[in-house]
Amino acid sequence: MTKTPFRNLRDVPGGSRPVSLVACGRQQPVVSVQGTAVPGVIGAWVMDLTVLAVPDCPNAPALEKRLAGLVAGRPGVRISRHVVGSGEDAARLGMHGSPTLLIDGRDPFPAPAGPALTCRLYPSDEGRLDGAPAVSALRQALAQAGLPD
Repeated sequence: MTKTPFRNLRDVPGGSRPVSLVACGRQQPVVSVQGTAVPGVIGAWVMDLTVLAVPDCPNAPALEKRLAGLVAGRPGVRISRHVVGSGEDAARLGMHGSPTLLIDGRDPFPAPAGPALTCRLYPSDEGRLDGAPAVSALRQALAQAGLPD
């Protein structure tokens, strides 16, 4: 039996989402199925982590550092930061305060407020509020999104 690449999203069983493949210095769309690369596609991103933040957010570097520690040495995970400067962009991107983490375009942490350009607070492991999610909460969110431990 020969494996053939999927030609469009309708051909992928079980749902899919677009991801990117970096080849020859250009990003090209490829298809991912439920958090894993389509068989036969080498180098596809498995998980896209996006930090949404207002300009000069003091908590975005802490979130990025925690994420980097959790995904170090794992191929196929991309961390990027998107600076959000308007309420319209916050609403369009799903930013519920700064910083907001999106895992493959979804916020893994419940946000009681609507889109906002304000600071966002997260519960810490010690029961107080912190400007970035705790490492344990990030580990759990990544696992629920399909990143193996």
